[in-house]
Formats: sequence, structure tokens, C-alpha cells
Amino acid sequence: FRYVSLRNESFRAKGHPKALYWILGSFCALMLVPTILVYLGTVPVFFALSKGVEDDGASPFNPLDIIACCVSVGAALIQFVADEQMRRFRKSEHAAGTVMETGLWRYSRHPNYFGEIMFWFGLYLHALAADAASFWFTGAGFLAMLLLMLFASIPMMEKRSLQRRPEYARTIETTSRLVPWFRFRARGVTRVESASTE
Repeated sequence: FRYVSLRNESFRAKGHPKALYWILGSFCALMLVPTILVYLGTVPVFFALSKGVEDDGASPFNPLDIIACCVSVGAALIQFVADEQMRRFRKSEHAAGTVMETGLWRYSRHPNYFGEIMFWFGLYLHALAADAASFWFTGAGFLAMLLLMLFASIPMMEKRSLQRRPEYARTIETTSRLVPWFRFRARGVTRVESASTE
């Protein structure tokens, strides 16, 4: 749906030729840029593994490695659960025209994106665990993913949700944009909890 919207709203509606969409929209925005971002996101893993292979005296599995594993696995689990909850919601008879506000979606408007961002952060932690002084720069991939979510993916999804579900404006006012629960509580649990149970 988002690709069709990109084509229709950003190119056809403005009278741009179809070839321009396939070059800028499809090839660059939808294929090339995500591929580069995924590559950057996996760079920390390469450095972390190469450190262990190339150095005879490489440090053993350390506490930061454990934290990195927990963050990565936990993030993947959050993303899976969020996507599965949304899949079931869309298949339900109540999905049409309504907003998903149960499960993880009660505490974050985009828990699946939160899980994805934390996954890339977990990979970066592996590089820091191997050699923080040498591999600090590999966080560029995580940072790029974070910026993509905050300034492209999330705004695009929220614009679409507002167009299709006007009541989503209330969700924006009562639910954390990205981080589940933590920012939600900082905004005032009483106000949000009462709104979510109406």
C-alpha cells in the first residue's frame, strides 16, 4: 500500500512521468537506499567477528556481548509479537476503520519499528563488545536506521492512518510514538489509561 501511495501521491498526482517514479521512487527509494542501510546495519557484526578471528588474544565472551545478545533477541521478539498482533487484528471483524490499541500497540504506536531499531542497536553493541575504541564508528548503520524510522517510515504510516482512521488522532495524543510504556508513563498514565478504556 505504501508503495502505491508513493507512486500515486508523490509522482502521478504531480504530473511526473512514470519513468521518474521507477528511477527515483522504486529503484532509489525502495530498493537502493534500504539495501545500503541494511548493509550499514550489519557492518558491526563483520567487525565483531573479524576481531575474534584475527586476534589470537581476543577477549572472551564478555558481559557486553551478553547484553548485546539479549537486546538483539528481545528486539526480534518484540517485532515478531507486534507484527503478529497486527496481523490478527487486521483479520478480525473489528479491524475495518478502527485503531489497533491492544497488546504492545496499547503502549506504542509503532512497537514493530521499535523492535527493529533495537535489533540494529543490538548488532552495534556486539561491535562495541569486541572493541569499543576501534569500532565505535560502526554505529552509523544504527543511526541511519533510526533516522529512517523517525523521519520517513513513521511519518508516512501516521499520515496514512490519519487519512483512513480519523480517530487515530486520539491515539497520537495518548500513546507513545515509538518506545513502549516508558515515554507513555512520562506523559501521564492516568490520562492515557482512562482514554484507552473508554
